[in-house]
Amino acid sequence: MKLIICEKKSQVESMINAKIGMEMKNGYASMQKDGEEWRAVWAKGHLLQLLAPDEIIEDLSWNDTDKLTPIPRNFDLKVSPDEGMPDGAKSQAYLDRIKFHMNSANEVILGTDVDREGEWVGWSIIEHLKWTGPVRRLWLAAGTDPKSIRQAFDNILPGEKHRPGSRAAQARGRSDRAYMFAVRAFTFYAQYGKFGKNLAEGRGRAGTMSVGRVQTPVVGMVVRREEEIENFQKQPHFEVSALFSDAEGSPNSVEANFITRETKELIENGVEGVQWLPSKAPPNDKGEVPLDRPLFVDAKKVKEFQQRLIEQQRNSKVLEYKESTSERHAPKTYSLPDAQQHIGKALKIKGGLVQTILEDLYEQGYTSYARTSKADLPMNFYDPENRNDLFGAVKGISEVSEAANLAQAIHNGQSDQYKPFLPKVFTKK
Repeated sequence: MKLIICEKKSQVESMINAKIGMEMKNGYASMQKDGEEWRAVWAKGHLLQLLAPDEIIEDLSWNDTDKLTPIPRNFDLKVSPDEGMPDGAKSQAYLDRIKFHMNSANEVILGTDVDREGEWVGWSIIEHLKWTGPVRRLWLAAGTDPKSIRQAFDNILPGEKHRPGSRAAQARGRSDRAYMFAVRAFTFYAQYGKFGKNLAEGRGRAGTMSVGRVQTPVVGMVVRREEEIENFQKQPHFEVSALFSDAEGSPNSVEANFITRETKELIENGVEGVQWLPSKAPPNDKGEVPLDRPLFVDAKKVKEFQQRLIEQQRNSKVLEYKESTSERHAPKTYSLPDAQQHIGKALKIKGGLVQTILEDLYEQGYTSYARTSKADLPMNFYDPENRNDLFGAVKGISEVSEAANLAQAIHNGQSDQYKPFLPKVFTKK
């Protein structure tokens, strides 16, 4: 028997709606595939979590800094507490049900969400229940519509394919827990004004310093940028440009700017009349740091250079040139942050509600997966059948029906004006 572990019940219900033979049973779903039984069970998100600081260090106090350092490296997990929940709805009950089916399985297939948290939900369950058998991954990135689910079942991935995502989520959780200790230490010292009046001083709320995994580095970036602005020194400098034409008095001309070709030797040896501006660009893919940029600060030197160019203008030649054409594709689909921003602004609702709406649309098969910063779409959305279904839905909206008809004709090869093309939003990744 093969056991599919999903993150939530709605994913199993989508498998049933995809008509792949899956039927709901008592607390699980089942089907026959390739001559054996396949079962699907579900969790309710994270069933396990790291121990809290107080569970690691006995009598941990906000006022005892000796116990706050060194930050402990105990990363044991516990079953998520469910105070007030019925026994059958508790995290331990979910784990027990998964373990019951796992005892009869010869392979586990993870069908959790396709992000790092989803990876961690699946792998943490596997590790907690001490499963040592083979693992594969049901990758539902294309969506939970029937066609996407059928394609995902036909292309089940190796278990290790996306496992690095679970390590990333695990690392983030551990860093969050480490911050819990740092917060207590910062708060202790803030009570005594050790961070200055602008951050915290005094007792109670006045002595609380706000820190966090995201906000702390962001505040640091803002402070450094503010310091750069305050310490900025104006530096007058000059640029050189010229107008090139194929003959004197010709209307055919091109304006061009002089571009320098700096080297490490030039920067190290220095050039008279040039001041070097440190580059702020990050290293490239090869780890190479961009060179400093030259500023021409000596007006006399620039004038002399300009005069030499003018004297040699009749001897100038075009050594090489390039011509190219460019394409401009339609914008890609919304990433989650952009969608949250625009929907929230248009409907005047908060991000949490937007997230709920997007997840509901995803589970109904109307949108691709929403919990990501990516804006690409899977190739199966461009299949003629899928594509024309989407165009058919959009053509019912009067404001865009004319454009939808034209777009459908183009991509179906039925336009006399435009050739069909593959929009760059679609990817095989």
